[in-house]
Amino acid sequence: MDNNQQIGFTLIEMLLVLLLLAILAGAGSRAIASGFDAYFTAKTLSNMADGGHLALARLMAELQDSSCDNLSRPAGSDSLQFINSSGNTLFVNASQTQNDTLTIQINGGLSKTLLSNVNNVEFTYSDNAYNHGCLVTIKITLFKTLNGAEVITLPIRSAIYLHVGQSA
Repeated sequence: MDNNQQIGFTLIEMLLVLLLLAILAGAGSRAIASGFDAYFTAKTLSNMADGGHLALARLMAELQDSSCDNLSRPAGSDSLQFINSSGNTLFVNASQTQNDTLTIQINGGLSKTLLSNVNNVEFTYSDNAYNHGCLVTIKITLFKTLNGAEVITLPIRSAIYLHVGQSA
């Protein structure tokens, strides 16, 4: 019988196993990290969309009982002025100089921020051929910078049909 029987693993076998485990752990951690990045990006997009839809819902509620006669764009396509059903004059404006915000001002008072991280706002309205009303479209493009470099943009749009002379 041979008394030189080998029990256990050699040092080289142990190092090879550790090397393979390190490679597998590195690949697994990258997969998990990309999953976390995707989750946080989706969460950011969802929060942006929620804020944008909430601001649009507020504007649509204010516009709902207005009329085409009370609409104007005093400062171009990024602003809208109208008179709501309560008789208040509302001025909605996108400001690139004030931290990229969408603001609303009622009866010339202080401006209130409706939405932040606004890249672009377009207010359009057009009369129909029969002069019974107009279609008001609001398009808001939001942005968010992720990880200091990647920029996500999210366009949100809504429209409402207003009648001529409908407002109080």
